[in-house]
Amino acid sequence: MKKTRSNAWILAFVPFALAACAGPETADDTETATEEALPATEAAPPPEPSSFTAQFQPLNESGATGQAELRAVGESTEVRVILSGAGEGVHQGHVHTGTCEAPGDVIAPLTPITTDASGAGEQTAEVAVPLATVMDGNHIILYHEVGGEPGAPVACAPIPAQQPAI
Repeated sequence: MKKTRSNAWILAFVPFALAACAGPETADDTETATEEALPATEAAPPPEPSSFTAQFQPLNESGATGQAELRAVGESTEVRVILSGAGEGVHQGHVHTGTCEAPGDVIAPLTPITTDASGAGEQTAEVAVPLATVMDGNHIILYHEVGGEPGAPVACAPIPAQQPAI
């Protein structure tokens, strides 16, 4: 029986011996792995938006609404405008500085939109202004009433400031 007890004790000891052979984990190994992982996480810059949608609000009791989809195209911005309720005809649009309440200078003309009898239409234009520039909280897209020369504004879409990634 003494041999059986000795063998049982050896069998109980084997897992501990194998674990010891695997090698101890040192504080240096853990620190090195942590230090190597941190720079990759910190080095990645927050992504900039590549597109954004602004909503048109009616002006001068026009009833015109819609949206403008802005998308970065290199150093330019593609602006796709969808209007509804704007009245039938041709409407001229621009990207302006300022606000809907106080429009500033035109920084880029947009392709005119021809709307149907229901006042709906859409158009896409590319302007030579980076998306980040117009997303500073001080730009709008403004469309004017039907006619050859821009008349009273009928719809305005404020372009809000880009929110920082968190």
